[in-house]
Amino acid sequence: MGGHLHATNIFLTLRKETGILSCMDKNSENGDALDEVAAARRRLADRLYTPWWYHPVLGLLLGLLILQLGGVLGRPAVLLMPVPVLGIIALGRIYRRLSGIDLYWADAPDGGQRGRSLLAVYVCGVIVCFAAGFVLSHQLGIAWTAWAISALLIVGTVVVGRRYDGLLRAQIRSAAS
Repeated sequence: MGGHLHATNIFLTLRKETGILSCMDKNSENGDALDEVAAARRRLADRLYTPWWYHPVLGLLLGLLILQLGGVLGRPAVLLMPVPVLGIIALGRIYRRLSGIDLYWADAPDGGQRGRSLLAVYVCGVIVCFAAGFVLSHQLGIAWTAWAISALLIVGTVVVGRRYDGLLRAQIRSAAS
């Protein structure tokens, strides 16, 4: 599997070289190699598959953290805060094992400008949800707000996650052309 990830990294970084090599004769060996790179990128885009359960589980784990921060699950639940954090880490590793794709290396696709913007807004939203859940529920004692914020985060994670997946696939496919 490590070899596959290295090969994928090479294919994705070759995008920088495509502009230099595109002036070569398409019938030459180098032209054939570029065609192979483009085909590999298209296959990678097709392979970038997220199981239907991935984003809902991620959302549930994040929502559980909100409930723990808000204190609505009781004091023992606060002591178990590492459990959903470890669950999020395990979920990322399961995704990598299922897809054979590691999205956390330096030259990984990021969905382009739209994907980076979407991810930035999502991460800021998660931070705001954590802060609001803690302040409203734990500090001010309005327990139902943690449940509402948790539900909002679960739905938001599913919607944003699926949109981000689409942007990643589009970025990889556009690099292949």
